[in-house]
Amino acid sequence: KYGAMVVQNTTDDGYEILSGQGTAGQVLTSNGADALPSFTTAGTRVLLQTQTASASALIAFSATYLTTTHKQYIFEMINVIPATDGASMELFVSEDDGSTYKTTSGYNVSAVSTISGSTTVTGQNFAADNNMTICNGIGSATGEGMSGNVTVYDPLGTAVWKQFEINTVIQASAAGETTNFRGMGTYILTVNAVNNIKFAQSTGNIASGVFKLYGVL
Repeated sequence: KYGAMVVQNTTDDGYEILSGQGTAGQVLTSNGADALPSFTTAGTRVLLQTQTASASALIAFSATYLTTTHKQYIFEMINVIPATDGASMELFVSEDDGSTYKTTSGYNVSAVSTISGSTTVTGQNFAADNNMTICNGIGSATGEGMSGNVTVYDPLGTAVWKQFEINTVIQASAAGETTNFRGMGTYILTVNAVNNIKFAQSTGNIASGVFKLYGVL
């Protein structure tokens, strides 16, 4: 015997039937209200939101997109340029969807940075900091800027502190050196659910750049 999945379309009060059974390893994913779900491959990145900075004080991703649907979220930053030369990019978490952000000694970062043309590896360690530094010394001149990604695991969970992976690439020199900032971070003051995450420069605005949020199935 076989069953069928039926979705009511509230726009016209009609009904739609999901056809097909998918393939091994796929999961059934919601496509929003009034839309049939679809089969997708587990581990697939799903683009949830794109924001473009333009003299922006911050870029924030809200509870609309950070939900229990996914256990892993990836923030992708493309060609981000600060208004102030040499600024750092910082991350802040919120438990009340952006009404307030945590800014008191709760962020730890352990990372290394390497510069092209050099064999030196520099440790980047921030303990009990007021923000999570995901890269520093971003250039603002022509050809300079930063790109990269930050992954957060289970932000809505309440079992462990919020854990992040960081991988960013920075251009900050007219000589063309490239710096890679790679490491991990945690927010450790509470294990409460985090439903909003913002990015801001340590000083000045985000002059330009694209920010994308992906959920991982």
